[in-house]
Amino acid sequence: MSSKKCMYEGCDAPKHRKSDYCIRHTESGPRSILINTSKLVKEEENDDIIVEFVEEEELEHEEEVQPEIEEETQEEEIKVEKKRKDRKKVKLQSQIILPDEPDAGGTSLAALFIFIVSFISIIGADEEAIFSTCCIAGFLLIILSSARTSKKLDYQNACIDRIERRFDREQIDEKIPLAPSAFVRIMSFVFGFLAIVCLFDDDTFGWSFFWAILWFLCYITFRGDMKRRNDFIGEYRKQY
Repeated sequence: MSSKKCMYEGCDAPKHRKSDYCIRHTESGPRSILINTSKLVKEEENDDIIVEFVEEEELEHEEEVQPEIEEETQEEEIKVEKKRKDRKKVKLQSQIILPDEPDAGGTSLAALFIFIVSFISIIGADEEAIFSTCCIAGFLLIILSSARTSKKLDYQNACIDRIERRFDREQIDEKIPLAPSAFVRIMSFVFGFLAIVCLFDDDTFGWSFFWAILWFLCYITFRGDMKRRNDFIGEYRKQY
């Protein structure tokens, strides 16, 4: 036995053989320590700190548990991401694609061309030529307006049909504006034609204003119905 003391902290026993520790502490050797501060004892004459030793098995258990926790966290994140993608997929499937609104540029240019040609034709012309020019121009403008209105109605009907199918599928209770009256549209053309014809006859000149007023009332009613449907389609595009 050597006279040197054990290297173990707090041990005054002599060390054993070639080891720097006594017999009691030879097998244990240095260990990982964890200071448990919750067990500090405050006494008037004793300020010693209680030290607890953590066995290697406990450390190995913690190392084994940590990957399992990470795997569970990753699985939860995958599930959340999958649910988010599923909700997004359902939302995309429920959406409908509305057709594009027809362009009015061609109709506007054609109407401008008719006005310019008609104005040039009536300069210096006699009464019959002016009457003929105005009637022809009026007919052409009516045809252009009818074609433009038909395209606009086809666009609105296509949009409303798709919106109605979605509302029925998802049971959405929302009022959809009714289609403009075809009778009002026809009567507006008739009153407009009569107003133009009666304008160039002295005997029927007063009737032209009467027919013009009726045409204007039909036009306002028909255009108001179309505007309500167009506004409804625009609001649907913004919301959905």
